[in-house]
Amino acid sequence: MTLRLIFRTVLATALSLLSLPALAGPGSGKTSGPYVGAEIGPVNHHFVVEEGVPPAQPTARNVSQWGVGGGVFAGYDHYVTDRIRIGGEVAFNFGGRTPATTSAAGQPLSITPRFGYSLTARAGYALSNAVIAYGGAGYGGHRYRRNLPAGTADFGDWNQSFILLGGVELKASSRANLRLEFMHLDGTRNQVMLGIPIRF
Repeated sequence: MTLRLIFRTVLATALSLLSLPALAGPGSGKTSGPYVGAEIGPVNHHFVVEEGVPPAQPTARNVSQWGVGGGVFAGYDHYVTDRIRIGGEVAFNFGGRTPATTSAAGQPLSITPRFGYSLTARAGYALSNAVIAYGGAGYGGHRYRRNLPAGTADFGDWNQSFILLGGVELKASSRANLRLEFMHLDGTRNQVMLGIPIRF
């Protein structure tokens, strides 16, 4: 599956989620409890190259690459009212392409993504019995194989920082939902994932 097809699929899913009517039945989209799931979508890895010869001010250049990534996740959520949901989730992420460039001195620069994790708290609001909009924040990291001169990016093999996220979730059946989520790991990773949480 090409990256363009992934983008089109994610966009089509987002439009479908926003246009679907509510499912019939009181509370049909309001299931609390544990869940597990998997996700796939476009992921962006990036890093900053700072170049310049003192006393000149260094110039910063962002090196970025989109690719296809995925992940698995597990969490728990609970409805505190008919419309408000809170919870937490842990996830393991993988995939994406290597952002690479060449320095002004001709040196190759790259970070190859290996795997990442996230620990997030979430809060959602039920727009209907079928659709929930949510957001959240937390902490996470991604491990890289670096090919960088000293001082180019000093996060070491790990970039670990805060996470921001937002998404929309659709009730698909009594046990499975469909969600579209954007997640930002500050420093090196952005992703848009189409996921299927399964509740038990």
